Amino acid sequence: MNEKCSVFDTAFGCAALVSGDDGLKAFYLPSASAVLLQKIRLDFPQASIGGSTVIKNAQILIRRYFKGHKVSFETVKTDLSVCGKFTRSVLERVSTIPYGESRSYSWAGRGKPRAAGRALGTNPLPVIIPCHRVVKMDGSCGGFSGGIKWKKKLLELEKYREPA
Repeated sequence: MNEKCSVFDTAFGCAALVSGDDGLKAFYLPSASAVLLQKIRLDFPQASIGGSTVIKNAQILIRRYFKGHKVSFETVKTDLSVCGKFTRSVLERVSTIPYGESRSYSWAGRGKPRAAGRALGTNPLPVIIPCHRVVKMDGSCGGFSGGIKWKKKLLELEKYREPA
C-alpha cells in the first residue's frame, strides 16, 4: 500500500492527513507538529512524508474550513475500509449533514444512539466526516473523540449554538 502523510498549517495550528491508494485514511486535528508525526508513525508506520492529489485537495478545503468558510467535503475521496459495516454506515450517513446543521445520535445510528456514539468515536476523518455535527437529542454537545473543547470550537465555527 502506498500511504502518504502530510503535516500542514491551518488557522487553528498544524494538522495532518494520511492517504492511501483508495483515498484519505486519517485526519488529525490541529496539534503540535511533533505530536502529529508521532501519532502518524504509530497509526501508519509505513507512511512516507509527501503529498498526494487527494491530500492536496483536502488541505485546500480544510484550510478554508478553519478560516470560517462554508466548505463541503463531498468531493474528497475517503477510505473507510478499516471500519466495520455499522460504523461505515454511520459515518456515511453523518457525511450528509450540511455545514452549520446538526443531527442526533439516534438519527446517526438509525435508532441506536449509543452504538452511533461508539462508531463516531472511531471516526478516522473528523471534520471531513463531520461527527462534530452529531449532538444529543436535547441539543447539547455530547462527546467527541478530539475532546469536547474541539467539538464546541468546530460547532461555533459553523455558528451552531447549544440550547440555553
